[in-house]
Amino acid sequence: MAFEDLTEFETRLFEWIRQSDFEEVPWKAARAAKAFKVTKEEVMKRLQP
Repeated sequence: MAFEDLTEFETRLFEWIRQSDFEEVPWKAARAAKAFKVTKEEVMKRLQP
């Protein structure tokens, strides 16, 4: 899948992950879900290869 094929949500999630400092604040799908107002399951689904 190319970057151009990402949905708007996937693009926003990618940028959020790219700009995050996970050494200071550990990754949590629940935190991402809350930030994007979606379910944790939706976040995890979009991160699958």
